[in-house]
Amino acid sequence: MADLKKWTFGWYALCLLLLIAVGVEGFLYFRRYDREQRQIREIRNVSVRLEEGLGAIVDAESDERGYLLTGDPSLLRASHRS
Repeated sequence: MADLKKWTFGWYALCLLLLIAVGVEGFLYFRRYDREQRQIREIRNVSVRLEEGLGAIVDAESDERGYLLTGDPSLLRASHRS
């Protein structure tokens, strides 16, 4: 009977340790997942800002090219006239 109690206690202890280990691993996984999601959002925000900046550069180049070809100052935007 004493051996059965020892084995039963051993199995309960092992199950408890496994449950704790799985809980800790799950917590660490979700923490990494959350950090990675924040990094992905930041990368997307940077990408959007870069695309907007590139679009502004392309527009400015087009305006300048049109001005240089025609000499018409109305082709330049107000921000480029000063």
